[in-house]
Amino acid sequence: MEEVTQHSGQGRPKKDTKPTVIGYKLRTQLVTNESRIALLRSQQGRFILATNQLDNNALSDQEMLQEYKDQHKTE
Repeated sequence: MEEVTQHSGQGRPKKDTKPTVIGYKLRTQLVTNESRIALLRSQQGRFILATNQLDNNALSDQEMLQEYKDQHKTE
């Protein structure tokens, strides 16, 4: 952490004035948490698609998903 100082007022300060601390500058470094990213990616994009069709031969999982997606297309 580094202090940020500045003289009060406008123009060049007098020789005997000392600057005042107006804030602090933080030096940080970002670190990637790969295990957390992998966990979040594995959880995203899941949903349940239910149907009354109990016969797996009549409508496969891929066909059911495609039918569901086709409902949202514009005519």
